[in-house]
Amino acid sequence: CNKCFGAPVPVGSTDELLHYLQSSTLWPPIDKQRKGVSADNYLTVRKHHPPEHDEIWSLCQKLIHKVVPDAVYNALAITKMFRGSPHVDNHDKTLQHVLAIGDFDGGFLCTEANDDGTETFCIDVKDRFGRIDGRNVHWVSAWSGERYSIVYYSTSDDHSTKPVPQIVHNQWMASKCKRTTVPQRIYSVTNTNLPK
Repeated sequence: CNKCFGAPVPVGSTDELLHYLQSSTLWPPIDKQRKGVSADNYLTVRKHHPPEHDEIWSLCQKLIHKVVPDAVYNALAITKMFRGSPHVDNHDKTLQHVLAIGDFDGGFLCTEANDDGTETFCIDVKDRFGRIDGRNVHWVSAWSGERYSIVYYSTSDDHSTKPVPQIVHNQWMASKCKRTTVPQRIYSVTNTNLPK
């Protein structure tokens, strides 16, 4: 798996959102959550949402605008302790941005880079925005700790784009990393945080 880094968020900028999610009462009852998803909690928030979702939408919007002010999305998939097997988001119309927050190790966003699955990329999205096309096979690698994730995506035909190779998204993430002084996570042969 080829490792790369998502676009870093400013230090401390995820604190408010993390505290909100840790104390949130917005999570739907388990029987009302998305079927077939392995997570402690799963919440979908749409652009046009009921008033009780105003604060979570605002917190997520404020955060992505710090790093990706031109991000296109009309919905958020917010999860607690998501464990993702390979899947495709068939209703997506364009690329998605993914952020993971919390005290955890591992939990890389992985995606196939080509149609035959012979090349994959594992993106470090801890306090970083990864960018992939959810219409390609993707998953989350093993992790330990407490992990929350936010996926910014669009199902609107108005936002429709053609898929591009993952390397294009990797170049975008790399360009964002070059503009920051946030320290990179260190990888070595003894580091257990390496994706499997």
